[in-house]
Amino acid sequence: MEIVFYGHRVYPNGLSQNVILALLPFAFLFLYEKACGRATRIGLGALFLVFLPNTTYLFLEIKHALLTDGIADYPHLEAQAVFFGLSALGLYLNVLAVLYATKILAHDREFAQKASIIIMGVLCGFGGVLGLGNLTSVVMLIAPAKTTLAIAQILGRISQVLLSLVLSALLAKITFNVKKQIDTS
Repeated sequence: MEIVFYGHRVYPNGLSQNVILALLPFAFLFLYEKACGRATRIGLGALFLVFLPNTTYLFLEIKHALLTDGIADYPHLEAQAVFFGLSALGLYLNVLAVLYATKILAHDREFAQKASIIIMGVLCGFGGVLGLGNLTSVVMLIAPAKTTLAIAQILGRISQVLLSLVLSALLAKITFNVKKQIDTS
């Protein structure tokens, strides 16, 4: 059975999958905190980094509310609310996941925290653009050749490289601002 919402598939492999994939980094971070072995922690950390850009892709669901792309193109309040809401959820999850990971990995070392936020911002910006090309973290894990080709295609298009950089800077800036608010409160 397929469920569609204003032209966007919800189930299977649609919005429901996007939300689940955006929540998985938290599971990997939680397990990372509980893990004992070094190899297990490295594996869980790697899975966190592979799945983290899904939060950015969820943030980019805003495209359906803003662009004419065959999904929610007509001014339906409920469609706009859902896509703006998913976008806000994605941004919230992104910032929360990056700050949570930074707290776990960088502890109270200020330079390490800043570097972590920047590195994860770049990863998320680039990963979000990969997601726009329908490359999910699951595909990255099971089809590395397809991933390599998608990365090469993005690097070959200046507009996609620029989009990745702008998105990276935006996410890092928002995360720094939230961290500053948390630190001063």
